[in-house]
Amino acid sequence: MRALPLLLLAVATATAQPDRLGETAQGTDARAVAAQIALARQAAPSAPDSAEALAARAVRLAEALGDRALCADANDVLADVQHDRGALDEAMEAYATARECAEGDARRTADAHAGLGMIYAAQGRFAMARDEYDRALALRRETADRSAEAETLGKLAALALDWERPADAERFARQALAVGGDDAPRSVRVSLGKALCDLGQPEAAQIPLTVALTGATQDGDRPGEAAARSALALALSSLGLHDEARRQSRRAVEAAAGFPQALSAATRTHADVLEAADDPRAFAALLDHLAVRDSVTAATSDRRLAAAQAAFQVREREREIEALELDGEIQRLALGRTRAFVAAGVLGSCLFLGLALVMWRGRQTQTQRAEAQERIVAQKETLVREVHHRVKNNLQVVASLLHLQARRMDAPGAQDVVRDVSGRIRTLALVHEKLYHGDDLERIDARAFFSDLAAMLVAACALRPEAVRVETAIDDLALPAETAVPLALATAELIANACEHAFPDGAGTLRLGLRTEAGVLTLDVSDDGVGAPASVDLDAPGSLGLRLVADMARQLGGFAERLPSREGTHVRLEAPMP
Repeated sequence: MRALPLLLLAVATATAQPDRLGETAQGTDARAVAAQIALARQAAPSAPDSAEALAARAVRLAEALGDRALCADANDVLADVQHDRGALDEAMEAYATARECAEGDARRTADAHAGLGMIYAAQGRFAMARDEYDRALALRRETADRSAEAETLGKLAALALDWERPADAERFARQALAVGGDDAPRSVRVSLGKALCDLGQPEAAQIPLTVALTGATQDGDRPGEAAARSALALALSSLGLHDEARRQSRRAVEAAAGFPQALSAATRTHADVLEAADDPRAFAALLDHLAVRDSVTAATSDRRLAAAQAAFQVREREREIEALELDGEIQRLALGRTRAFVAAGVLGSCLFLGLALVMWRGRQTQTQRAEAQERIVAQKETLVREVHHRVKNNLQVVASLLHLQARRMDAPGAQDVVRDVSGRIRTLALVHEKLYHGDDLERIDARAFFSDLAAMLVAACALRPEAVRVETAIDDLALPAETAVPLALATAELIANACEHAFPDGAGTLRLGLRTEAGVLTLDVSDDGVGAPASVDLDAPGSLGLRLVADMARQLGGFAERLPSREGTHVRLEAPMP
């Protein structure tokens, strides 16, 4: 923090020019912009609002200078701050711009790939996040930047935790510590502690978590402190030290205040700690978490709406200026003709003026109608996206409440039924999430959706998710929602059955195929497991799950059948292509 006044003085001295962007860019050199970027990066943990303003100004100055390296650095810092504030769409746009500016620069390109991976991870698109992190890691190793390599390995560890793969998380975290040593990011130790806790080693987890908490507290890193305290609270809760666990989770919520993403995670952990201690305040804490998460989403929507309104106002002002300029031009033309031809030209000038005015008004009316239609379409699109988003949130709330209720049930059979219902609701929520994230509000990208659905189900249902390999062969299709929903429910039931019954030792291969040929949509789900009993018949299903598969096939106007297979079980669903 002692370097902060020096950076402020450097930026103030170098940019002491008029406020207009063009004059500022001409009077500002690359060193001053670099200093402003460094100042934004340093201010981000403690003053995110100021950091975002500084980074946005640095982006404009770098673009005016035409310096691609500075443009990449400025957009990277801006995206980091926006990510921490929960503005994921804006952060993704800034990271994408940084990647374009950094073309040919391995280090900066790696930074952009790592940032995009962080956004995909926050959106729950784990496979896409892993791809971006792998690209970043390859570039880090190419440039022999060990510090950055350790940072990327740490992000892979955090991703593996979100993906519910603790063994992978421990491996990546230990690799990051081996590469970075004492200089490795403290988040790596937090990830290592979480992984050890998930692997049933809460006592060992306390060591890296205590080191991370001490460093974050000393540096004033409040999001880092919140993450370390939350993870430590879960470890203490696993050891039965519920009073200390509650104290740490409560302090994590206090440290995360002002940082929406960190606050959402901290409130969720606090609710889990209270639930583990059978504290009656657990349900209220869960509602607090959901309120914080919804407020982050609402703030993002408000920022989008404000940006759209500002752009519309700029276009309106430009159109008014063009109309005034056109009026002035017509008047000057009429006056010139009047002076040139005196009385003889008056009639011709009036006719010309009238014709020009009629044509201008006609064009103006057409333009206004077109722009009004564009505004109506944009407003409807925003409303539809908001509806899909809120439906997804409400379905997730219902699924979370069902999961919480299942944990309180004593009868194992009842717990399984409630968890199955919760899984189906999460499948529906994923459909709505893909609709509002996609470019087409009425159709879903089948390849991305069913790949994510398979990964989510294996992580949730398999005995050993890391030992189940998923192979997909999905055509590039855009399915309407009324087709995607029953198809997704059928797929979820078949994958869940395979994970629960096909692999007694927890290891195996699951294959998912979706293709269209001659107007027929074909879904194939197969495995190499022990195989279903010969008595299982989809025409007369004995379980709710298989009956649901048959019902969904009939709803699509098709049928489901079990095919002969040399190993495991193979089920096919065929229906007319919409």
